Parts: sequence; structure tokens; C-alpha cells
Amino acid sequence: MKANKVTLVAHDAGGAEILSSWAILQKKNYSFSLKGPALTIFERKFGKIKNQNLDEALENSSLLISGTGWQSNLEIKAIKISKENKIRSIAILDHWVNFKERFFIEGKLVLPDELWVVDAKAKRIAKNFFPSTKILQIPNYYLNEIISEVKNKNFFLDAKSILYVCEPISRHKLNGFNYQSNEKYNEVDAINFFFKNISFIEKTYEKIILRPHPSETAKDYLWVINKFKSYNIEISQNKTLIEDICRSNIIVGCTTMAMVVALKLNKRVISSIPISGEKHSLPFKKIEYLYKIING
Repeated sequence: MKANKVTLVAHDAGGAEILSSWAILQKKNYSFSLKGPALTIFERKFGKIKNQNLDEALENSSLLISGTGWQSNLEIKAIKISKENKIRSIAILDHWVNFKERFFIEGKLVLPDELWVVDAKAKRIAKNFFPSTKILQIPNYYLNEIISEVKNKNFFLDAKSILYVCEPISRHKLNGFNYQSNEKYNEVDAINFFFKNISFIEKTYEKIILRPHPSETAKDYLWVINKFKSYNIEISQNKTLIEDICRSNIIVGCTTMAMVVALKLNKRVISSIPISGEKHSLPFKKIEYLYKIING
């Protein structure tokens, strides 16, 4: 007889944000197996936690809930172990692309018993890929948490900067995840395109804030400061995503979830994908394209 214990497993930031925001509201008996950005995210919300390896965390568990991602095989390994041990499994899809690629391990497709998505667009896509799997649309607890936080604090003072939200597109490709529909550009191309054409976006601003992806560090973007020395550039450190968004009036990036968060906070959001006619993978019409702005 399995204990009434829920095991939470995550590595990548997107799924970890949603999963942790859901979990903190449920107050269940949890065990945790977390790595990478997910550990930092959970401890920010839960405080210090007892983190275990997969086998320990799943022992005597009745349910696994995991994120999905590209940076690690931790989450798909957890699903595989759960299937082998007849533990019910749920996985959260936190984006809108590469759904099938998230569930391959050792060349085999391993699906959980249930998938959670956070909007109707993702649900439609997931049903096309996984017609026989139960798919549940849940509230986006992470975005709800953010909106509540902003309403309760005066975050919008002096929002005069441009925030560039970074993402390691090159690493996506190395791991078999191509978040765009082709491989003609990477994060370096997109940043260069942004700086070359920044005057089309805004001529007066206080500074440009570069925010590394949760899987990156400030060192990954020192080259930007060295290359564009005439610009007032800050690499964000020790600030939350919400703080960075709220101190900026324009948010620029390629396909990162941070752009969706900025939209929800009623910010102007621009895609710096440098390929004319190339669509980003975020299905939100309010996101502008820099190449379209340039061409009028």
C-alpha cells in the first residue's frame, strides 16, 4: 500500500515555476527531487527543502508530478521509473512547442498518465500529438501569483529601461530542441540584430537591462558589454523577473516565457528574431516583430 505522498520532480525553470506555485497552494505531503534552476525556484517559495534522488523521492509515493524540459533528462527519467513501478504520473507542459521531444528517453516515447497545460492553445496542440492521453487545462498558478504580487506592491515606478530577456538558443539546438522552425539564427544573432536596430524601438531610454535565462549566468553576456561599449548596459543580477519587467517599459526577446509574463503585465513586448518572415513560437498576437517595425 503506497503512502499518500506526492513526488515533485523538476529541472527546467518554466515547469518548475508553475509546479511550485501549484504545490504551495495544495499543502500536500511532498517529496522533492529537484535540480538546476528548479531547486532555486522551489526554495524561494518553500524555504529550505529536503531534496532527494529520484529513487528516494519516489519510494512509497502515490503520485508523480513533474515538469518537462530540454536541459536535463531528470523529468523524463522520473516518468519512466513511475511507469515501471505503477505510480500515477502527471507532467506539465509549460510552452507551446516540442511537445513530443520532451518525452523521449533512450530513443523511446514514454508518456505520463496525464498532461497538464495552462491555456487553451497548448491544450489544442497537445491533443493533436497525444490523442490517447488525458489532458487537463489548469490555471496558470505562476502567472496568477505574479499578477497578485504586482497588484500588492508599487512596482511600476521609474519604468524607463528596455529589458532584453535572454535564452540559450544554441543549447536548445544542441539538445535536439529547436524552438524556432529553422536553425538560421541563435541568441548572438538576435542580440546583434536588437542593438543594430534599437533606434527603431525607442530613442530615449535610461538603460538596457540584459537578463540571463535561469540556466545561464552573467558571464555568458559579458561579450555584449564589451562589444556595445557606447550603450548603458546592465546585466541583471539578484533581481526577480518581476522586478526587471516592472522597471522596464519595453521587453525584448525571442521565444522565452518571460515575454508572456511581460504581456500579462501589460508591457510592450517585441520579438528580436532576426529572420524576416520567421514566426516565433509564442502564440500571442500582441507580440510585435522588430523586423516589421523596421520595415514600417
